[in-house]
Amino acid sequence: MGQVLDMPESMVYDSKHNRYLISNKGDNIGRRGILQLSADGETLDYFAELAMDERPNAVEIIGDTLFVATEKPSVIGFHLDDARLVFDHTHGPESGKFNGLSADNLGNLYVSDSRNNIVYRLDPETAEFSELVSGGININGLRFDAGSNRILLCGWGNPASIYALDPDLKTLTTLYQGTRDEVYNIDGLAIDSCGYYYISLWSAGEIRVFNNGFGEDPVLLVSGLSGPADIDINRQANLLLVPELTGHKITFYGLDAVCIPDTSSLVQQAAGDASLFLYPSPAGNMISWKGEARVRYMEITGLNSHYLEHFAPALNQTSLPVVSLRPGIYLVRFFLEDGNMVCRKFVKL
Repeated sequence: MGQVLDMPESMVYDSKHNRYLISNKGDNIGRRGILQLSADGETLDYFAELAMDERPNAVEIIGDTLFVATEKPSVIGFHLDDARLVFDHTHGPESGKFNGLSADNLGNLYVSDSRNNIVYRLDPETAEFSELVSGGININGLRFDAGSNRILLCGWGNPASIYALDPDLKTLTTLYQGTRDEVYNIDGLAIDSCGYYYISLWSAGEIRVFNNGFGEDPVLLVSGLSGPADIDINRQANLLLVPELTGHKITFYGLDAVCIPDTSSLVQQAAGDASLFLYPSPAGNMISWKGEARVRYMEITGLNSHYLEHFAPALNQTSLPVVSLRPGIYLVRFFLEDGNMVCRKFVKL
């Protein structure tokens, strides 16, 4: 490879050029700036250089521009075609440190200053920064949640919380309060096409997933990582992208390629059919289901849609042993006697 990963903080999939763009702090032996990694992971090259005071953090793509949040604090933008500088604006207190960066559906950017605990809205067209919240909470990364028109803020500390910021009303709500020494120092957050929320726990070296909104504790998905930072999802390939800051590497994890947006809870149910519920999740040795619908046969698929099991449950059977399954996320398709199909997901511990 032409370049070296040295403290990668954030990455994003560039679908136009079929590559990954990575913010590389370059504090040790690497080159400070943005690196580009081919989609097959074979070629790592230099994309754009940053000055020494522009230590890069989160990256985001809007249209033909890659935006980068830096510790200057500034937001800079490079054209995806030729890496020319097209945006460069500094804002806020000199002590600031821009960390998280995420875009909404209207082309606005949201930026977190993790030193002063400020969240800004940035209009890239006018370069105007608007302060949405300041102080009171310790924040790190953030993610715009288009499905709920809110900004999700990652809390920093032990324990840590996840907050929802209304970008219009500028109101802040605590969605989840972590447990001390269990959920702490949340660095990044990603959302898959089914609305599942993934968080990276920087100090613990873990990725966890909320599979039922924020009403329950997140389930451990991956452990043993070295400084997982600003995670993201390549929805085209259904890959969770994990830059490991102190591990100096990038890790990819497959997600459910069969996930159908907005239909993860009810799929093709005929009018009048009662919902079919799958529980528990997370599951240990058994999964069970209940509902008025009669199940003709079932299919279970794993993270990369690898075929696992296809069987017909006995009459009145409402549970299935899953002790032999590896830990991870699984999809169960219930094919009903009335010709409809229902999809449910569960996490196997």
